[in-house]
Amino acid sequence: MKIGLHMGYWWGTDFGSDVPAMLSLTAQTGVDYMEMNPRYYLHLAPSERKDMRKRAQDLGIGIIVNGGAGEEADLSSDSPSVRKAGLDFCHQMLDAATDLDAPVWSGVMYSTWLRRPTGAYPQSVYERQKAREYCIASLQELGHMLKDYDILIGMEIVNRYEQFIMNTAEEGVSVAEASGSEKIQLLLDVFHMNIEEDNMIDAIRYASDHHRLAHLHAGESNRRVPCGNGNIHWKEIGGVLKRIRYNRIIVMEPFVLTSAENAHRTCTWRNLYLEPYSIDHMVDTARKGAAFLRGLVQ
Repeated sequence: MKIGLHMGYWWGTDFGSDVPAMLSLTAQTGVDYMEMNPRYYLHLAPSERKDMRKRAQDLGIGIIVNGGAGEEADLSSDSPSVRKAGLDFCHQMLDAATDLDAPVWSGVMYSTWLRRPTGAYPQSVYERQKAREYCIASLQELGHMLKDYDILIGMEIVNRYEQFIMNTAEEGVSVAEASGSEKIQLLLDVFHMNIEEDNMIDAIRYASDHHRLAHLHAGESNRRVPCGNGNIHWKEIGGVLKRIRYNRIIVMEPFVLTSAENAHRTCTWRNLYLEPYSIDHMVDTARKGAAFLRGLVQ
Protein backbone atom coordinates (compact mmCIF):
# COMPACT_ATOMS: atom_id res chain seq x y z
CA MET A 1 0.00 0.00 0.00
CA LYS A 2 1.28 3.44 -0.99
CA ILE A 3 0.56 6.67 0.87
CA GLY A 4 -0.31 10.02 -0.69
CA LEU A 5 -1.08 13.58 0.37
CA HIS A 6 -3.56 15.87 -1.36
CA MET A 7 -2.02 19.20 -2.38
CA GLY A 8 -4.97 20.98 -0.74
CA TYR A 9 -3.21 20.46 2.58
CA TRP A 10 -0.87 23.30 1.58
CA TRP A 11 -3.57 25.68 0.32
CA GLY A 12 -3.79 28.75 2.50
CA THR A 13 -0.06 28.73 3.27
CA ASP A 14 2.54 30.95 1.61
CA PHE A 15 3.25 28.05 -0.77
CA GLY A 16 -0.32 27.19 -1.71
CA SER A 17 0.00 28.25 -5.36
CA ASP A 18 3.61 27.17 -5.90
CA VAL A 19 3.61 23.65 -7.35
CA PRO A 20 7.38 23.05 -7.03
CA ALA A 21 7.23 24.14 -3.39
CA MET A 22 4.21 21.92 -2.68
CA LEU A 23 5.96 18.97 -4.30
CA SER A 24 9.03 19.59 -2.14
CA LEU A 25 7.01 19.93 1.06
CA THR A 26 5.04 16.79 0.21
CA ALA A 27 8.23 14.83 -0.35
CA GLN A 28 9.44 15.95 3.09
CA THR A 29 6.44 14.23 4.69
CA GLY A 30 7.66 10.83 3.52
CA VAL A 31 4.65 9.95 1.37
CA ASP A 32 4.80 8.26 -2.02
CA TYR A 33 2.45 10.54 -4.02
CA MET A 34 1.09 14.05 -4.17
CA GLU A 35 -2.50 14.27 -5.38
CA MET A 36 -3.05 17.24 -7.70
CA ASN A 37 -6.04 19.28 -8.82
CA PRO A 38 -6.47 19.73 -12.61
CA ARG A 39 -6.19 23.49 -12.59
CA TYR A 40 -2.50 23.18 -11.75
CA TYR A 41 -1.57 21.15 -14.83
CA LEU A 42 -4.41 20.86 -17.35
CA HIS A 43 -3.52 24.14 -19.08
CA LEU A 44 0.14 23.20 -19.45
CA ALA A 45 1.81 21.82 -22.55
CA PRO A 46 2.65 18.09 -22.50
CA SER A 47 6.35 18.93 -22.19
CA GLU A 48 5.65 21.09 -19.13
CA ARG A 49 3.65 18.31 -17.49
CA LYS A 50 6.46 15.86 -18.17
CA ASP A 51 8.88 18.31 -16.56
CA MET A 52 6.55 18.43 -13.54
CA ARG A 53 6.57 14.63 -13.41
CA LYS A 54 10.38 14.64 -13.59
CA ARG A 55 10.59 17.17 -10.76
CA ALA A 56 8.40 14.94 -8.59
CA GLN A 57 10.38 11.83 -9.47
CA ASP A 58 13.63 13.59 -8.57
CA LEU A 59 12.08 14.23 -5.15
CA GLY A 60 11.18 10.55 -4.82
CA ILE A 61 7.42 10.88 -5.23
CA GLY A 62 4.79 10.33 -7.91
CA ILE A 63 1.76 12.36 -8.96
CA ILE A 64 -1.87 11.27 -9.01
CA VAL A 65 -4.79 13.41 -10.14
CA ASN A 66 -8.06 14.26 -8.44
CA GLY A 67 -10.84 16.53 -9.65
CA GLY A 68 -13.51 17.02 -12.26
CA ALA A 69 -15.05 19.65 -14.48
CA GLY A 70 -17.61 22.31 -13.72
CA GLU A 71 -21.28 22.38 -14.69
CA GLU A 72 -20.29 23.33 -18.25
CA ALA A 73 -18.90 19.80 -18.75
CA ASP A 74 -21.14 17.65 -16.53
CA LEU A 75 -21.29 14.02 -17.70
CA SER A 76 -24.71 13.65 -16.07
CA SER A 77 -26.27 16.80 -17.56
CA ASP A 78 -29.55 16.58 -19.47
CA SER A 79 -27.89 18.64 -22.22
CA PRO A 80 -26.19 16.59 -24.97
CA SER A 81 -23.74 19.41 -25.71
CA VAL A 82 -22.72 19.64 -22.05
CA ARG A 83 -22.20 15.87 -21.87
CA LYS A 84 -20.07 16.05 -25.03
CA ALA A 85 -18.00 18.80 -23.40
CA GLY A 86 -17.62 16.46 -20.43
CA LEU A 87 -16.27 13.68 -22.62
CA ASP A 88 -13.87 16.15 -24.28
CA PHE A 89 -12.72 17.09 -20.77
CA CYS A 90 -12.16 13.39 -20.04
CA HIS A 91 -9.90 13.13 -23.09
CA GLN A 92 -7.87 16.11 -21.86
CA MET A 93 -7.64 14.69 -18.36
CA LEU A 94 -6.53 11.26 -19.53
CA ASP A 95 -3.86 12.76 -21.78
CA ALA A 96 -2.65 14.96 -18.92
CA ALA A 97 -2.65 12.06 -16.46
CA THR A 98 -0.56 10.06 -18.92
CA ASP A 99 1.95 12.92 -19.20
CA LEU A 100 2.18 12.94 -15.40
CA ASP A 101 2.41 9.13 -15.24
CA ALA A 102 -0.57 9.10 -12.86
CA PRO A 103 -1.97 5.60 -12.23
CA VAL A 104 -5.40 6.84 -11.13
CA TRP A 105 -7.75 9.74 -11.84
CA SER A 106 -10.26 10.20 -9.03
CA GLY A 107 -12.93 12.66 -8.01
CA VAL A 108 -16.50 13.66 -8.74
CA MET A 109 -15.65 13.43 -12.43
CA TYR A 110 -18.96 11.70 -13.23
CA SER A 111 -20.95 14.89 -12.60
CA THR A 112 -20.30 18.22 -10.84
CA TRP A 113 -19.15 18.61 -7.26
CA LEU A 114 -21.78 20.31 -5.07
CA ARG A 115 -24.56 19.71 -7.61
CA ARG A 116 -28.04 19.22 -6.15
CA PRO A 117 -31.47 18.65 -7.71
CA THR A 118 -33.16 21.88 -8.73
CA GLY A 119 -36.59 20.75 -7.56
CA ALA A 120 -38.08 19.44 -4.33
CA TYR A 121 -39.59 15.99 -3.81
CA PRO A 122 -40.92 14.25 -5.89
CA GLN A 123 -39.16 16.17 -8.68
CA SER A 124 -35.79 15.54 -7.01
CA VAL A 125 -36.29 11.77 -7.28
CA TYR A 126 -36.92 12.07 -11.02
CA GLU A 127 -33.90 14.36 -11.46
CA ARG A 128 -31.69 11.91 -9.60
CA GLN A 129 -32.80 8.99 -11.77
CA LYS A 130 -32.33 10.93 -15.03
CA ALA A 131 -28.93 12.22 -13.93
CA ARG A 132 -27.89 8.67 -13.09
CA GLU A 133 -29.01 7.44 -16.53
CA TYR A 134 -27.11 10.22 -18.34
CA CYS A 135 -24.11 9.58 -16.12
CA ILE A 136 -24.03 5.87 -16.98
CA ALA A 137 -24.37 6.58 -20.71
CA SER A 138 -21.42 8.99 -20.52
CA LEU A 139 -19.35 6.54 -18.49
CA GLN A 140 -19.96 3.89 -21.14
CA GLU A 141 -18.36 6.28 -23.65
CA LEU A 142 -15.54 6.94 -21.21
CA GLY A 143 -15.02 3.20 -20.92
CA HIS A 144 -14.29 3.03 -24.65
CA MET A 145 -11.73 5.82 -24.25
CA LEU A 146 -10.02 4.05 -21.39
CA LYS A 147 -8.98 1.17 -23.65
CA ASP A 148 -6.22 3.45 -24.93
CA TYR A 149 -4.95 4.47 -21.47
CA ASP A 150 -3.23 2.70 -18.61
CA ILE A 151 -5.17 4.45 -15.88
CA LEU A 152 -7.96 3.66 -13.43
CA ILE A 153 -10.94 5.91 -12.74
CA GLY A 154 -11.91 6.32 -9.10
CA MET A 155 -15.39 7.84 -8.94
CA GLU A 156 -15.48 9.61 -5.59
CA ILE A 157 -18.47 8.66 -3.47
CA VAL A 158 -19.24 11.78 -1.46
CA ASN A 159 -21.86 12.67 1.13
CA ARG A 160 -25.37 13.97 0.54
CA TYR A 161 -24.32 17.60 1.01
CA GLU A 162 -21.84 17.45 -1.89
CA GLN A 163 -23.58 15.31 -4.54
CA PHE A 164 -26.85 13.49 -5.11
CA ILE A 165 -26.28 10.80 -7.77
CA MET A 166 -24.56 8.27 -5.50
CA ASN A 167 -23.66 8.48 -1.83
CA THR A 168 -22.76 4.92 -0.82
CA ALA A 169 -20.36 2.24 -2.00
CA GLU A 170 -23.27 0.06 -3.07
CA GLU A 171 -24.72 2.82 -5.24
CA GLY A 172 -21.28 3.51 -6.68
CA VAL A 173 -20.62 -0.14 -7.53
CA SER A 174 -23.97 -0.29 -9.33
CA VAL A 175 -23.05 2.69 -11.53
CA ALA A 176 -19.50 1.41 -12.12
CA GLU A 177 -20.77 -2.00 -13.20
CA ALA A 178 -23.33 -0.39 -15.51
CA SER A 179 -20.48 1.47 -17.25
CA GLY A 180 -19.26 -1.84 -18.66
CA SER A 181 -15.61 -0.98 -18.02
CA GLU A 182 -13.41 -2.69 -15.44
CA LYS A 183 -11.30 0.47 -15.32
CA ILE A 184 -14.17 2.55 -13.91
CA GLN A 185 -14.04 1.99 -10.17
CA LEU A 186 -14.52 3.90 -6.91
CA LEU A 187 -12.73 6.25 -4.57
CA LEU A 188 -14.01 5.70 -1.04
CA ASP A 189 -13.30 8.44 1.48
CA VAL A 190 -13.36 7.90 5.24
CA PHE A 191 -14.80 11.40 5.79
CA HIS A 192 -17.77 10.75 3.49
CA MET A 193 -18.29 7.14 4.56
CA ASN A 194 -18.46 8.28 8.18
CA ILE A 195 -21.55 10.29 7.21
CA GLU A 196 -23.31 7.94 4.79
CA GLU A 197 -22.41 4.30 5.38
CA ASP A 198 -24.02 2.16 8.06
CA ASN A 199 -20.64 0.42 8.38
CA MET A 200 -17.63 1.72 6.48
CA ILE A 201 -15.76 -1.58 6.94
CA ASP A 202 -18.57 -3.36 5.09
CA ALA A 203 -18.51 -0.63 2.43
CA ILE A 204 -14.80 -1.08 1.78
CA ARG A 205 -15.22 -4.85 1.64
CA TYR A 206 -18.24 -4.54 -0.68
CA ALA A 207 -16.33 -2.40 -3.20
CA SER A 208 -13.35 -4.74 -3.04
CA ASP A 209 -15.44 -7.89 -3.40
CA HIS A 210 -16.91 -6.39 -6.57
CA HIS A 211 -13.41 -5.48 -7.88
CA ARG A 212 -14.27 -1.78 -7.88
CA LEU A 213 -11.99 -0.28 -5.23
CA ALA A 214 -9.45 1.88 -7.07
CA HIS A 215 -8.49 4.41 -4.42
CA LEU A 216 -8.97 5.58 -0.83
CA HIS A 217 -8.97 8.93 0.98
CA ALA A 218 -8.22 9.10 4.69
CA GLY A 219 -8.71 11.72 7.36
CA GLU A 220 -10.26 12.20 10.75
CA SER A 221 -13.99 12.94 10.92
CA ASN A 222 -13.26 16.70 11.03
CA ARG A 223 -10.79 16.43 8.10
CA ARG A 224 -7.65 16.66 10.19
CA VAL A 225 -4.62 14.52 9.33
CA PRO A 226 -5.35 10.89 10.36
CA CYS A 227 -3.69 10.16 13.67
CA GLY A 228 -5.99 7.80 15.58
CA ASN A 229 -7.06 10.28 18.25
CA GLY A 230 -10.56 10.90 16.87
CA ASN A 231 -13.70 8.81 16.57
CA ILE A 232 -12.79 6.89 13.40
CA HIS A 233 -12.27 3.16 13.95
CA TRP A 234 -8.85 2.99 12.34
CA LYS A 235 -7.92 -0.42 13.72
CA GLU A 236 -10.93 -1.96 11.98
CA ILE A 237 -10.12 -0.08 8.78
CA GLY A 238 -6.57 -1.42 8.90
CA GLY A 239 -7.96 -4.90 9.48
CA VAL A 240 -10.17 -4.86 6.40
CA LEU A 241 -7.38 -3.40 4.26
CA LYS A 242 -5.18 -6.31 5.28
CA ARG A 243 -7.93 -8.84 4.64
CA ILE A 244 -8.63 -7.56 1.13
CA ARG A 245 -4.87 -7.14 0.51
CA TYR A 246 -5.31 -3.54 -0.56
CA ASN A 247 -2.18 -2.61 -2.50
CA ARG A 248 -3.09 0.69 -4.12
CA ILE A 249 -2.89 4.23 -2.75
CA ILE A 250 -4.48 5.76 0.32
CA VAL A 251 -4.32 9.56 0.29
CA MET A 252 -4.54 11.92 3.24
CA GLU A 253 -6.90 14.76 2.30
CA PRO A 254 -6.79 17.25 5.19
CA PHE A 255 -8.52 20.61 4.71
CA VAL A 256 -7.38 22.54 7.75
CA LEU A 257 -6.91 26.28 7.06
CA THR A 258 -9.58 28.97 6.73
CA SER A 259 -7.23 30.85 4.40
CA ALA A 260 -7.29 28.01 1.86
CA GLU A 261 -8.73 28.85 -1.56
CA ASN A 262 -11.39 26.15 -1.21
CA ALA A 263 -12.21 26.82 2.46
CA HIS A 264 -15.64 28.25 1.69
CA ARG A 265 -16.61 25.30 -0.51
CA THR A 266 -15.37 22.72 2.01
CA CYS A 267 -17.00 24.67 4.88
CA THR A 268 -13.73 25.12 6.77
CA TRP A 269 -14.91 27.87 9.13
CA ARG A 270 -12.18 27.42 11.77
CA ASN A 271 -8.48 26.69 11.58
CA LEU A 272 -7.79 23.10 12.55
CA TYR A 273 -4.26 24.04 13.53
CA LEU A 274 -3.61 26.29 16.50
CA GLU A 275 -2.43 29.67 15.34
CA PRO A 276 0.14 30.65 14.47
CA TYR A 277 0.70 27.44 12.51
CA SER A 278 4.08 26.75 10.94
CA ILE A 279 5.07 24.89 7.79
CA ASP A 280 7.49 22.79 9.82
CA HIS A 281 4.66 21.73 12.09
CA MET A 282 2.45 20.90 9.11
CA VAL A 283 5.20 18.80 7.54
CA ASP A 284 5.79 16.96 10.81
CA THR A 285 2.07 16.31 11.33
CA ALA A 286 1.67 14.90 7.82
CA ARG A 287 4.77 12.76 8.32
CA LYS A 288 3.20 11.30 11.46
CA GLY A 289 -0.06 10.75 9.59
CA ALA A 290 1.71 8.80 6.86
CA ALA A 291 3.48 6.66 9.44
CA PHE A 292 0.16 6.07 11.20
CA LEU A 293 -1.50 4.85 8.00
CA ARG A 294 1.40 2.56 7.16
CA GLY A 295 1.16 1.10 10.64
CA LEU A 296 -2.46 0.10 10.05
CA VAL A 297 -1.50 -2.67 7.64
CA GLN A 298 1.72 -3.90 9.22
